[in-house]
Amino acid sequence: MFFCPEISFIITEMQLCFLHPSKYKFEHPRFCFERLEYVGQKIQDLVMAERLLMKHLDAPGKWLQEKHRRLLMNKFCGRYLRDKYLHRFIIYGEQVQDSYEHNRRLRNPATTAVQQAIHGLSYTVYGKPDVRRLMFEVFDFEQIQPKAV
Repeated sequence: MFFCPEISFIITEMQLCFLHPSKYKFEHPRFCFERLEYVGQKIQDLVMAERLLMKHLDAPGKWLQEKHRRLLMNKFCGRYLRDKYLHRFIIYGEQVQDSYEHNRRLRNPATTAVQQAIHGLSYTVYGKPDVRRLMFEVFDFEQIQPKAV
């Protein structure tokens, strides 16, 4: 039987990307996606800023700043994850799960955090080129407007 410790590490970390803090955080503070979310948020900002600067070299700074803010607006980041139906794999604590079943909007920050945690994991394991691939080829982060309801 073939065993690769690197694959096992990646699978374990990927599971952490989908583990909401309400489940095990009080038993062990590292059993949630918060650390990966932090890294993912920072690398997501950096990759998007690079992309905008390369596409719009002569654009004024204020316009670039506004475009950057709109593209990475939190409510849209979670929507990219929901479009791929990955939000169904998030693991919540029982109390949080009950409250989220009654109000779908409460789940939006959690899906955004999972999206950022996936980018954080991608950066720590594979580097910035893979984060670019995830953001622009897989999740299509350059959409600005929400879908019509």
